[in-house]
Amino acid sequence: MKFHLSFAFIFIAIYSSGQFAKIDDKDGYVNLRKKPDVKSEIIKKFTEQDIFWCLWPEGDWYQVDFKGGSGYIHKSRIKFVSSFQMIPKIKTQPDDLTFQKDSIKVEIKIKPFRESENRIEFRARGDQKDVMKINGGETWGNFGMIPHTEYQSVYYSFGKYAQSLPKEAIFNLYNPDLNRTDVYFDGVSNTMYITASNSDGAGAYVLVWVIKDGKYKKRESAVPF
Repeated sequence: MKFHLSFAFIFIAIYSSGQFAKIDDKDGYVNLRKKPDVKSEIIKKFTEQDIFWCLWPEGDWYQVDFKGGSGYIHKSRIKFVSSFQMIPKIKTQPDDLTFQKDSIKVEIKIKPFRESENRIEFRARGDQKDVMKINGGETWGNFGMIPHTEYQSVYYSFGKYAQSLPKEAIFNLYNPDLNRTDVYFDGVSNTMYITASNSDGAGAYVLVWVIKDGKYKKRESAVPF
């Protein structure tokens, strides 16, 4: 219990200083550098389509994560997803959360994870067994244990579009936390972002779904530390 409580406090502190972001540059791309220095080696380029997890600042630079590593971007080239218009919550229940403003509506439902309905692969670790894969996929949010809950559906209406996220968008994401879920809308690019900070302790992860012009584009997930 002490481990879970300590981890929860650490996670809240870290999450409060990190968030998802995109680039903000008239050229349409930004250089990701190895060190927080304009003369440092360029290790990657981010474009306007990229969404990344932005960690704590180091002076005028932010450390950011991407698949395969991390680097630094100057703060003047970063736009936080949380800076866009927040869509308010209109219904909050333990397993059902709804956001709505004007023509934008998002409804997220979760359900109990049923071990008997899923194919689980274990790895022996001493006298214990760790969950390695569920239904053939790597898992998020369960830290080697059987998950408690999972996403049932994420429905959205956006102008003339109304549909649910495809199954692959919610696949292998476990122990959702609806209390740490938000929706933001960028009116300039007509893009909606659904963000979440999930897990009930160890195994924490952050998540964003991107919906542009009413169509689902992608998801990004990261370990927030």
